[in-house]
Amino acid sequence: MNVRMWIIVLCGIFLLSIGTLFTANFLISQRVFNDVTMPQITDALRQKYEYGVKSAVEVEAQNLANRLKNVSDKKEQYAIIEQLTDYQRFFPNNEGYYFTYTTGGMRINVPINKSLNGKDCSNLKDANGSLFVQEFIKAAKAGGGFVEYTFEKPGAGIQPKLSYVCLIPGTDVLIGTGVYIDSVQAEQQRIAALVTESNDRYAMYQAWICLGIVALMLLVAWYVTRVICSPLRQLTGAADEVAKGRLDTKINLDPRCPREIRALDASLGQMIGNLRERIDEAARKSEEATVAVEEATVAQREAEEARQQAESAKKDGMLAAAGQLEGIVEILSSASTELSAQIEQSDQGAHEAAGRVSEAATAMNEMNATVQEVARNATSASAASADTKEKAQAGSAIVEKAVHGIEQVRQLSLELKDDMGQLNEHAQAITQIMNVISDIADQTNLLALNAAIEAARAGDAGRGFAVVADEVRKLAEKTMASTNDVSNAIRAIQESTSKSMASVDNAVRRIEEATDYANQSGSALEEIVATVEVTADQVNAIATASEEQSAASEEINQTILRVNDMGRQIAEAMGGASKAVTDLAVQAQKLTDLIQDMKRG
Repeated sequence: MNVRMWIIVLCGIFLLSIGTLFTANFLISQRVFNDVTMPQITDALRQKYEYGVKSAVEVEAQNLANRLKNVSDKKEQYAIIEQLTDYQRFFPNNEGYYFTYTTGGMRINVPINKSLNGKDCSNLKDANGSLFVQEFIKAAKAGGGFVEYTFEKPGAGIQPKLSYVCLIPGTDVLIGTGVYIDSVQAEQQRIAALVTESNDRYAMYQAWICLGIVALMLLVAWYVTRVICSPLRQLTGAADEVAKGRLDTKINLDPRCPREIRALDASLGQMIGNLRERIDEAARKSEEATVAVEEATVAQREAEEARQQAESAKKDGMLAAAGQLEGIVEILSSASTELSAQIEQSDQGAHEAAGRVSEAATAMNEMNATVQEVARNATSASAASADTKEKAQAGSAIVEKAVHGIEQVRQLSLELKDDMGQLNEHAQAITQIMNVISDIADQTNLLALNAAIEAARAGDAGRGFAVVADEVRKLAEKTMASTNDVSNAIRAIQESTSKSMASVDNAVRRIEEATDYANQSGSALEEIVATVEVTADQVNAIATASEEQSAASEEINQTILRVNDMGRQIAEAMGGASKAVTDLAVQAQKLTDLIQDMKRG
């Protein structure tokens, strides 16, 4: 498999991993939302409504206690309680109201169904068979508590309900109110829809990010293929051509390719040049040796002819021929001497060429070892890059989970802030109502004073009316005092609410800052993952190219070794030629001696 295919496979694996990571993140987010977030939302909503119900009941119980402080007749107390709780409505759709029972189980007032008012309801059961009135009594006597049961909801039939009940201080009457569970569930579904919409937007953002990563990886793959793989293919092809003996191979690389590739190209070009010089020199020495051998052969042939002529001259007694033969022998001896010197010089050149070829082979071995070392280092760097990438991806996943968790906390904080704002608005509304009640009490007090004055003017006839006016005035004063107490309590609630809202605002700001920091960390880790991936791909490509270059270098080394063997064979041949020339010189000397004998004879 070539480098291009490796890059394509690695890019495909990386993109598949990214897609799997995004899909797993989305599925995990959905699972966390269903298994963790929704139960938390349910608990938060339940606590919110429990707090609202409890606060409303306790405030109303204290208000009624102040109102009934000087009323000792139970029937009169019951009548006042029924009158004051009959018209009050709250919660969405005005489905909230106050209900009252005595500790003996008699119903004083249930505004939405007055058919059982004044009757004993202690054995009254709900749709599930629960004696909910007795549960009210137990919770109230225990200092107040929550009771779950089913009860009629206006316009919706029998529905589950959660109520809080407590005793009105100084009386045997318990008061309570509650919220229908289906209203809580509707609010829960509304929040779940908002969170689901947010998750869908987040999934869309992830999809766009994934597409961006795909485009970036394709661009990186194209760049690596163009800048690294193409030059490496050119170098590998050139090395193959050199291994086949084509030493005139030219390499034209793109000047924009990496510095390491250009350095490798320069080394390969220098090696080819040195090898070409060594081979040319060896060929030149071989040609010289061949010429010398041919000259030696001609000289030997001439010597043989001269010897035959000398023998013929000796037989015929022709001294003139012997003299001529002596001149030829001298020429032959001189030629043999010169030829021997040339053969010796050629032999030295052949040995020198063989030595240089050996040096080239040694250099090739060293370069091959260097290339293999580069390949091993590149493989180690690739493994380290892969490990770094895995750690960076793990860190990115952790940061994404942290961002998601912080976002959930921020959403819950915003919900709490809205709830506190609504509570503040309700408290302000109650304050306005109490101001109206205070104004009414003031007017009632003034009217009572006026009535007392008019009764005093009427004398004995207005005495009874004066008593009534005085009682009305006292009642107005008590109402004003109770109103002031309630106003103070509401003011304290408003102050606490304002402080809580300020704290929530501060917490939201801190959470948003933490979200920004976490998002920045996630972006940085994603950039690190991308950079490490690019580096790993480049290192893998370089390692593969180095391995291919090592193989080509090994082939060139084998070629150099073959050239070295040829040089050694040439040197051996030169040695044989030198021996033949030496033998020829000996024969020439013998021929000279023979000619001298012929002259003497």
